[in-house]
Amino acid sequence: MGIRRLSRVATALATGIEAKSKRSLSMMDLARTSSSSVPLQYLKFSAKEENGESEFPPVIVLHGLMASSGTYKSLLRRSDFAPKRDVYALDLRNHGSSPHHESTNYQSLVSDVKHFMDENGLEQACLIGHSLGGKIAMIMALEAEERVSELVVIDIAPQFYQAPPEEDRPTIVALRAMAKTNPVAYQSREDVQNALQQFGVDSQRLRNFLMTNLVPDPNNPGHFRWRVNIRAIAEGLPDLLSFPEYDQSQKFVGKSLFIRGMLSENVTNKHQLEIRRLFPAARIVSVDNAGHWVQADAPETFVSAVNKFLGDV
Repeated sequence: MGIRRLSRVATALATGIEAKSKRSLSMMDLARTSSSSVPLQYLKFSAKEENGESEFPPVIVLHGLMASSGTYKSLLRRSDFAPKRDVYALDLRNHGSSPHHESTNYQSLVSDVKHFMDENGLEQACLIGHSLGGKIAMIMALEAEERVSELVVIDIAPQFYQAPPEEDRPTIVALRAMAKTNPVAYQSREDVQNALQQFGVDSQRLRNFLMTNLVPDPNNPGHFRWRVNIRAIAEGLPDLLSFPEYDQSQKFVGKSLFIRGMLSENVTNKHQLEIRRLFPAARIVSVDNAGHWVQADAPETFVSAVNKFLGDV
């Protein structure tokens, strides 16, 4: 019942969004001609410490819903973050600078990451994923174990997340507000931010986060557009809030670290049972005074936990 209701919410969100995409037709047409992978844009941070031919697999960072590779730029630039490894921060499809595509589900998102690794000659990588990115990383570890050297999951569990009523989830409130806010109709970034508040985004922090998706509209000088594909994300929301079911034979036995914020309810004691079933070698770290954005709320603790887990510093 919950999934059907959520599907109706997502459908209402998607149908309420007018077809106003400002991304170039060539980019859109290229993406829509294929139901398989799309080429992901990314930021690369080379290893900070010289060590010749690196003996360590690279790190691939997968962002959360409505975020992008740039969300973690200041963290990934730190000289003490995985200093002996190359770090790639990806823009998932329909996010950041990556192509828009009408399909947004875990099958396509995981396929994109595999394609990125193949195109860049990365046989194995440590996957670090926050929220939505954490689910993508977990699925890839469970279904393509040989490609994942280590797994780090930030404040998310292998669960379907449902909090009645679904319409009050911050994710849905944010999508609804962005769908109602046509940036072309406003003259300034402040006006757009005020509109988001008017349409229900009460949290200043969440509004600031959503505003990172507001970019100049090249087809309409002096105006803005949303760079995320709101329609595709809204239509894919039921899948993105869920998680595939795996039987007892499907486990990731490699090194895995789960970092949860103690002020967040995304990884409860109950969730930890499922984490340990699917990831029997998992180490779970709880960070005090941190919410869902653990890496932003407690960067020192986060970097220390990741470096200690990787064991290459």
